[in-house]
Amino acid sequence: VDDLDALVCLSRRGAIVTVEKGSGTAELVGEFDNGIAAGCWSPDKEVLALYTHTDAEEEESGDGDGTNDGEGDAATGVLPALMTMNAQFEVLSEIVPEISVLPTSFVATNEASVSICWRPDGTAVAVSTVDSSDNVRRIRTYNRDDLALVSIGRSEDGSGKTVPNLLAPAGIAWSGIGCSQLITSVQRKGKRADTPRLVVFFEPNGLRHKDFKLRPESGWEEKVVDLSWNYNSDLLAV
Repeated sequence: VDDLDALVCLSRRGAIVTVEKGSGTAELVGEFDNGIAAGCWSPDKEVLALYTHTDAEEEESGDGDGTNDGEGDAATGVLPALMTMNAQFEVLSEIVPEISVLPTSFVATNEASVSICWRPDGTAVAVSTVDSSDNVRRIRTYNRDDLALVSIGRSEDGSGKTVPNLLAPAGIAWSGIGCSQLITSVQRKGKRADTPRLVVFFEPNGLRHKDFKLRPESGWEEKVVDLSWNYNSDLLAV
């Protein structure tokens, strides 16, 4: 982060640490007791989006997208929290989103892992989580300023149904104007674990928009671990 002249490191166990570029001096600037599930800086490096969890008994009823009644997860006793912070690590906005399945470990490849990416112009942030109500992964986008819900990923057929079988750990990636500002994810084509994988695209309004099928190599288990657009968003690395 240029304003800090330092690297900012996030630990899945909950630590936020800055490391000075020149001296390598590390400083613990914040810590979350229940870990950090995901984090991502906005393109201008002015806002850090974090997804974490807080103790349910310490959290009041949430605002934001209005999908959580604030009662928490009875099984785990924790609530999810989506927040934004500035470069001085001051909280700008915080909401209680839809209760999500907690990763069972601090391993990034867990199927319940959380993924965050920003719209290239920095006006919105997308979050991919597995909802605990039905164990379905959904992509939601939120406004930068107040984290108001903008859209939820859904089928393009007009039914409003959630797009099924979105997968981790590839996460999500948001392209720029070179590819119509589409959010990219990975979908399993059918219910069986060995069915082909599709790279799918979502418009900013949440509608699924086209896809292409990956060509698995014979004898190899097909698993996408990452997605990344180049600077001009005319090439996608899978």
